[in-house]
Amino acid sequence: MSCTLKHFPGHGHDIGDSHYTQPIDHRTKKELAKDIQVFVHLLSLAGAVMPAHIIYAEVDSQNTALNSETWERILRKGIGFKGAKFTDCISMEGAQGKVDGLADLTLFCGQPTSNYEGLLRATKRPKSEESTKRIQFFYQPEERIKKCHKSQKIS
Repeated sequence: MSCTLKHFPGHGHDIGDSHYTQPIDHRTKKELAKDIQVFVHLLSLAGAVMPAHIIYAEVDSQNTALNSETWERILRKGIGFKGAKFTDCISMEGAQGKVDGLADLTLFCGQPTSNYEGLLRATKRPKSEESTKRIQFFYQPEERIKKCHKSQKIS
């Protein structure tokens, strides 16, 4: 199994805890680019990424990084990430009602919520062939591990 990088594109500057509220990050695209660079350097070694349940208002003022088609394009086409995309625990307040099919794998690790049945229905949709390939990529880390070891130099 591979590692999962979280919380794309960066969780350090938000103004709220997504366990209890819906945080909104108002940094500029230029400021966000600094955090994204960390992911750019590490994504080739990761099998999955977990987007933040944060709205980055300068990029998409309506959707969190998890369910934003704009962030999906940045991750897949802009950065070229081929791995799986996980949700964080969908029982968190910041994740409520945000499961829309852009994630390959959905995590539920909390207590049932008032919207529990709706969340279950939303996550039982069949996945696309591309999504299935990304999940398989997550479970087959051998090539990324070899690449990582080749790039590590011990002095």
